[in-house]
Amino acid sequence: IYKHRAGKSNWQTYHNSAFLYLGGLLGDVEMVRGALLDPENGFYYQMNVSVLPGGMWYENSWSYHFYTLTAVARTMETARRLGIDLYQIPQAKDMYTVALDYLMVDGTLPRFGDATTTGIPSAHLAAAYEAWGDPAFLPLLGEKPTWDSVLSGIDLTGGASPASGGNLLKRGAGHGILRVDGPTGPQSAVLAYGPFGGFHGHFDKLSFVHFALGTELGHDPGRAQSQAYRLPVHKNWYRPTIAHNTVLVDRTSQGEAAGAAELFVDLPEVAAVMAHTFEAYEGTMHRRLLALRPSYLLVVDELVNLDGASHVYDWLYHSRGESVTVDATMAAADVSDLGVGFEYIDAAQVGESGRFVRATFGLGADQAQVIVDAGGDGQVLQGTGVGKSVEERIPLVFVTREGAGAHFAAVIEAVPAGGEATVSGVEMTREEVGRWVVRVTRSDDAVETFAYSAQ
Repeated sequence: IYKHRAGKSNWQTYHNSAFLYLGGLLGDVEMVRGALLDPENGFYYQMNVSVLPGGMWYENSWSYHFYTLTAVARTMETARRLGIDLYQIPQAKDMYTVALDYLMVDGTLPRFGDATTTGIPSAHLAAAYEAWGDPAFLPLLGEKPTWDSVLSGIDLTGGASPASGGNLLKRGAGHGILRVDGPTGPQSAVLAYGPFGGFHGHFDKLSFVHFALGTELGHDPGRAQSQAYRLPVHKNWYRPTIAHNTVLVDRTSQGEAAGAAELFVDLPEVAAVMAHTFEAYEGTMHRRLLALRPSYLLVVDELVNLDGASHVYDWLYHSRGESVTVDATMAAADVSDLGVGFEYIDAAQVGESGRFVRATFGLGADQAQVIVDAGGDGQVLQGTGVGKSVEERIPLVFVTREGAGAHFAAVIEAVPAGGEATVSGVEMTREEVGRWVVRVTRSDDAVETFAYSAQ
């Protein structure tokens, strides 16, 4: 282990915990010192360079955040038994608490990067609760005693359900978290614009997830349940842009990219975040606005190519459900050769569309309605993509346009069984250079207007 100096790495965090175990057992002071203080590998180094501001592990994946947290917890508890208090390190506590900010309306966590994790594991939280006394940990420990809760002498009664974190802009990890209560219950959405997550990161800049009706609608596949990193489906579907709710340019995946937030709104009736990136595609600026209202999610995209040449833009949306139907004349098509990842699309149908595209996703007795203003005529694709395995099929709709730039405005509305959609249309217009206005028409003919200016 000592010969493999991994530096900024989840592996090195496990190496450090092993060195601390052995150093403590053998009374080897230098081994203990190295586990904690090695300037390029030690525990303090890991906390300083591998934990993003706010507490997320740099790989931006919950599975690897919690995987690493296991080694962090072992290190902290071993150190405590050696008379060394690592619980005073701010980044350590942040690693424990950050997930509380991301709980969605169904109590799960949104998947990012190579993640299958959908909940907060309770392992090691007993020691954290004992150390910090933070009541937020108590409801996550469960009602039944565990070895750790007994060891720490914790009374498990009286823990309330974890509280919602409200609307948050997590600048370190690069996430805008939106939550709004509405007539069909609470909704939540997350826009991902932050730093690339390395080996376990995905090419998904400005992608989003959406939760409503008590479940996940707008879907991110994370990685395969089988952790099939060596299989083509990982390289050609899970990691590439095509599997995420963002915009694909020229049917090639994004590069390693980061974005920047430029707007955040936190109000009871509307929560919004806007971010942009120049790095996802060379010579292309992509700006996206997410605005969450009590009954719908608005997604607005502006793409500008600095080279002035014509490009192909695919607006991508994957939703949980059993079916998808597009209001257009569709025909079965083989799309496997359109680009990387298209070979994993089943039941593909392609049709010509006008400026406006309407799609309906069947969710049992519920529905999700998607209306897109794509700015002009083009194509639309419906089918199914890959979920946790190639056997789980996730309905999708892609809206395609060509030109020197593109814009899209989409309204996504969850409609419960027996209910009626409250939105009948959406329209996006450019009033002047850099100023866009989006009008959402409701079924009662009322119009809600969103406007922004950006240079």
